[in-house]
Amino acid sequence: MKNLNILIAEDHVIVRNGLKLTLQNNFSISSIKEVDNLQELLVMVRMHPADLLILDVFLTDGNSVPLLNVIKSHQPQLKVLYFTMLPETIYGKRLISMGASGFLNKQSRIEEIITAFNDVLAGKIYLSPTLTRRLAEESLTKEPLNPFEHLSHREFEIMLMLLEGKQMKEISAELGVQVSTVATYKTRLFEKLNAQSLLDVSKLATAYNVI
Repeated sequence: MKNLNILIAEDHVIVRNGLKLTLQNNFSISSIKEVDNLQELLVMVRMHPADLLILDVFLTDGNSVPLLNVIKSHQPQLKVLYFTMLPETIYGKRLISMGASGFLNKQSRIEEIITAFNDVLAGKIYLSPTLTRRLAEESLTKEPLNPFEHLSHREFEIMLMLLEGKQMKEISAELGVQVSTVATYKTRLFEKLNAQSLLDVSKLATAYNVI
């Protein structure tokens, strides 16, 4: 395997240091670059080609889910492995269907972390054994893993942004769509979640550890 260029987007120094140590001890590394916020991440993706991006869902200035398409548009071959404490039943399947190469929980054993790195770098999709089993059960029962499965990717993105406290004009500007379009998505996601208000959505999201 060639020497690898790695980008880590994570807002906790101790996690970044642990990832760097794991990578350096198990792979041939050319460079490891680090960022802790979305703005620096976008600059880095535009300026520095990488083989692997290890990315948390939430960084210091917001959630990275709406940026996955942007990241992939700048580096289509970049392999993105999400590394987070958020529940894989909520985020794993969705992020992979959006273009990520894998999803890994921060509580994973070191052996599983190395396996995930190897699989993703080899061009495979990595899902934990737990999530693989849950998805198999879902396919048999035809029951979604959680109520958020009913949301489209755009609805899910907008839900996260609303839960961050962003206003519709701000969401409109960030996503490059009309305010009326954001309002339509908001109405749809409320209907799908059977919510009457953002407070209802927030309570549901909290119950499922979405945020």
